[in-house]
Amino acid sequence: MAKWKFEFEGIKEYNEQLEKFALSGSIAIIKKAVYEGAGVAVKEVEAAIRALPEQSVDKGRYMSPGTKLTKISPAQKRGLLNGLGLAKMRNDKGFVNTRIGFTGYNSVKTKKYPNGQPNALIVRSIVKGGGRRKKLLNIVEVCKKSQDAISAAMQAQLDKDIKETFGE
Repeated sequence: MAKWKFEFEGIKEYNEQLEKFALSGSIAIIKKAVYEGAGVAVKEVEAAIRALPEQSVDKGRYMSPGTKLTKISPAQKRGLLNGLGLAKMRNDKGFVNTRIGFTGYNSVKTKKYPNGQPNALIVRSIVKGGGRRKKLLNIVEVCKKSQDAISAAMQAQLDKDIKETFGE
C-alpha cells in the first residue's frame, strides 16, 4: 500500500489570516462593499430616469382610445428622483443584499390620490407599461449594463477594507 506525504508551507499563516478576517467583522466589510455597488446602481437608475422624455401637459385624461402615453410629467419625474433609494441591508444566512426602491408620493394630486400619486405606482407603470402607458424603462437592463462598474466599485471597497484589516 502506497503512502503519500503532503507538506504545505504557509498554511498556518493563511489560517491565521482567515481567522483574523472572520473576527474582524467580515459581514461589516461585505456590507460596505454591497453598499458601494448599490450606490453605483442607484446613480445609473437615476440617470435613466432623468433621460425619460417629459410632457408638459397631462394628456392621460384626454387621449383618444387606443393611444398610450410615451412620456411622463416633470412632477412625476421629480417624485421618482426624490423617492429613489436603497432598502435596509439584509443578511440572509450569509448572503448580504439590498434593493433599489421608490418611496413616497409625487406632487400630482388627484381625486383618487389627494396626497399625490404613489411613486411605486408610477415606476411600475413606466417599467411594465399598461393600458394607458407604453413601457418606458427597464431597470433590470440599466443595472445589467452597469454591472462592470458595480463590480469594480465593490471590488475596490473590498480591497481597501481587506488591506486595512491585514495591514498590507
